[in-house]
Amino acid sequence: MQIQRSFKHNPFITTISASSKRQIMLSSLFWLTIIIAPLTSCTPAPQSVHKTSIIVFGTTVDISILPPPHQAQLAEQAIQSVEQQFHQFHQQWHAWEEGGIVSKINHAISQQQSIVVAKSVKDFIVTSQLLTKQSQGLFDPGIGQLIALWGFHAEEWQGPPPSEQAIQHWLNRHPSLLDIYFQGNELHSRNPSVQLDFGGNAKGLAIHLALKSLKQSGIQNALVSIGGDMKAIGSKNGQPWRVGIQNPQHPSHVL
Repeated sequence: MQIQRSFKHNPFITTISASSKRQIMLSSLFWLTIIIAPLTSCTPAPQSVHKTSIIVFGTTVDISILPPPHQAQLAEQAIQSVEQQFHQFHQQWHAWEEGGIVSKINHAISQQQSIVVAKSVKDFIVTSQLLTKQSQGLFDPGIGQLIALWGFHAEEWQGPPPSEQAIQHWLNRHPSLLDIYFQGNELHSRNPSVQLDFGGNAKGLAIHLALKSLKQSGIQNALVSIGGDMKAIGSKNGQPWRVGIQNPQHPSHVL
């Protein structure tokens, strides 16, 4: 009992214990710093997103690209390639661009002539006809003349609105994309009043072409938005792309 009491109250032993505790704490902090520092330095910094906007079909195209690490120049080159293809796409598929494929088709139809088109053009028109059937005619890219009557074919609306007589005259001719048919790759129309305008669904094709071009340029993570159409590939720094929905009552707010 005396030995135990002497050991318990020995001030030397008590002093050593307090000092050891401080040494242990300092040593632990030191080794913790040594361990954490390399882990922190090895954590990759989030890649910055490269953004650009292009005007196609009178609509703003927003492109967000996340290039591979340390390859910012690749993003710039990919964007330039997409922009060039978009301008070509606009010239080919805009209904009112002279020299484009849609303009050539419309001219041939108005002259009651046939015209040979590429398989890709035929496939797109056939797909569009399917949409017309599925919507029971509510979506019909064959109403180009009506769009022109209203002046919506121009970059800026020129007005005035068409008269009721002009609209009724157009309605009486019943033009529709379903009047188009093919013999091989040769396009024909049963109705010379059909005029094609793919402004309603060519944007989806444009997104497909844009993402295809980005992939060919080595981009695996991107987000492309054209009006209300949007599509993403890959991710944003390992996380899913987040898309905000505009509040219709408060346009500056996101739902």
